[in-house]
This record gives sequence, C-alpha cells and structure tokens, in this order.
Amino acid sequence: GFGGVFASKAAVALLAATAVRFAAGFTIGVWAIPCLRANFAGNDVGSGYALVVGVFGFVSALLGGAAADGLAVRAPPERRDAARAL
Repeated sequence: GFGGVFASKAAVALLAATAVRFAAGFTIGVWAIPCLRANFAGNDVGSGYALVVGVFGFVSALLGGAAADGLAVRAPPERRDAARAL
C-alpha cells in the first residue's frame, strides 16, 4: 500500500512541496489574467502576465536550485554523488 511511502520523511516533504507548487501554479493561472485586466488596459495584459510568469519563474528556479544545493550538502556520503548529479 501507500503506508511505506508516508513512512519516509523525504517522500512526505516531496509530496508536500509538490502540492504547494501545484497550488501556486493554479493560483497564478486562475487569478493573474483577471487581476492584470483590472489594472492594465488593452495589450498590456499579455506583457504583464509574461512579466509575472518570467520574474517569478526565474526567482523560483533560483530559490529551488539553492535549496537543492543546500540539501545535497546534508546528504549521507553514499548518496552525495547522486544528489549532486541531479
């Protein structure tokens, strides 16, 4: 069953991070265009959306990479090479 998956703290953290990322992406997808339409007129909506997705996607990639690098240092010696390869 799924009991073995939830026994691992790493698996639970991965599932929680996936759920948060999904919720954040869904929130941006649902609310970005209506908010931009309310604040910008005409063609600025597409530019604003591109700016939001580009800037926050870039920041997300940098923070995720920094977090992964930080966690890789804490990996057990037998798993360090595998953690760095990712």
